[in-house]
Amino acid sequence: MGLFPHKNCHLYKENARVVYVTPPMPAPDPARFRIVRTEEVGTAIVAEIHYPDCTNYEGYKIMLFEKCNSNELKRRKTLDPHFSPKSGPIARFEPTKRGWELALEAAKIIG
Repeated sequence: MGLFPHKNCHLYKENARVVYVTPPMPAPDPARFRIVRTEEVGTAIVAEIHYPDCTNYEGYKIMLFEKCNSNELKRRKTLDPHFSPKSGPIARFEPTKRGWELALEAAKIIG
């Protein structure tokens, strides 16, 4: 048991009582995204996407999609970065130069 049991909550007083408020989760909104860059490798595509509502890595994600091209990706109204059998990425990488290079290598293997 820690000394500060509510360390992930914000405290404020409301009418002389303490109220605990949990901060919002840093989850990306699949309908709010911007495609930063893409690179097609065979039948695969590597994409760097920015989600302004996401807080980890300042909202940037590098994803690998199979059997997709940049035009198809740009036409999407929503783009969920989570894995799903129908339209999600098949892999995600850290949004760094190294992550981009690893994603391209993985795309070469599957594409």
